[in-house]
Amino acid sequence: MYVLFSIGLFLVGAGLFYLWKNRNNTDTKTKSTHDLQIEITNSEILFPNGYFFEHSPIHKSKRIAIENITEVNLRTWPVSVVINDNEVIFLRHDQTEQLKAFSFRNNLPVIERFDIWEHLSHPFLDTEFEKSEQEKTIEQLAKNGVSPEETKSIRKKMGRFYYIASMEWIYLGQYDYLQSRRLTEEKYWRVNEIALRNYKSGKVFPSTPNPENSPS
Repeated sequence: MYVLFSIGLFLVGAGLFYLWKNRNNTDTKTKSTHDLQIEITNSEILFPNGYFFEHSPIHKSKRIAIENITEVNLRTWPVSVVINDNEVIFLRHDQTEQLKAFSFRNNLPVIERFDIWEHLSHPFLDTEFEKSEQEKTIEQLAKNGVSPEETKSIRKKMGRFYYIASMEWIYLGQYDYLQSRRLTEEKYWRVNEIALRNYKSGKVFPSTPNPENSPS
């Protein structure tokens, strides 16, 4: 009983220390998809108050033209589009039907791509996976461009941000990971690069890290 109490006290203290340490860091404050104003018009997507993440060019430009959208994904949470072949941009989840209609109207490809960050996040869900399921996930990640060694390295670093068991038991993905951590421009683009490992593109990312290094 004393041991459990001590562990609980330590976790509470660690959580309070993390909040105090980042009290003035706007990048770690909760960015709810319900707080962001997003307008889907006939030919573009507008962000009147800027985008969730300040390192995205969309945060300043506040718009995505139809010609820059290369993929629509209704399976991520929240729903997303890929722009310029190199960046995943998230919308509000309550805009799923709007985005679907927008895609149909503009003949945009709606893709159900394997969600790399969802599967990298499995260990941090409040859900227990059988060993066979864990092994299958490792195999799927390898087929989609993330080797078992890199998966282990990425998850080790993810644990710094999901250090207390998540209350989420269904889905954690790229948006959740970006939201949970302190971002630099290099880290933002690194997370996008990993997310698009299974996306066929000939374009180069604005920041091209060493492929052997995982996000820190």
